[in-house]
Amino acid sequence: MNYNQFDIATAYYLYFSHYHGGQWCGYYARLSAMTQYFRPSPLLHDENDLNENAREIYDNLVANPPRDSLQPIHERYEVTVGNIGMVYSGMNFDVADKTFDEYVELSKSNYGRAAGEQVALWENGEPLFEHEGTFSDEDPDY
Repeated sequence: MNYNQFDIATAYYLYFSHYHGGQWCGYYARLSAMTQYFRPSPLLHDENDLNENAREIYDNLVANPPRDSLQPIHERYEVTVGNIGMVYSGMNFDVADKTFDEYVELSKSNYGRAAGEQVALWENGEPLFEHEGTFSDEDPDY
């Protein structure tokens, strides 16, 4: 393997493009930072477009992923309510948890716009807590 700067940058750029987990992932942050000093060829789409040296670097990244960037750079919390949509989006778990609890109570009260609605607290796109609510898709009165 030859340590050519262009081949290294190309392999890392393609690897981060293929394996990032969204905008809160460390790979995405590194990919975005790379655009300050590296512009890939518009013909670069997958590993078959790499030269032999860059392909070897890319294959090594796939086999041994950089572990320092696997975790999200920040925890992101969102609270969603059935027919309302997103009612909180931010990085503060305490605020998200309080918002979730408030909307669960509103859902249980059977009064107002959140009455009977599903409430969910998400962390980095994954459900953390869920309240099912009393409405369902099978309910003919819904």
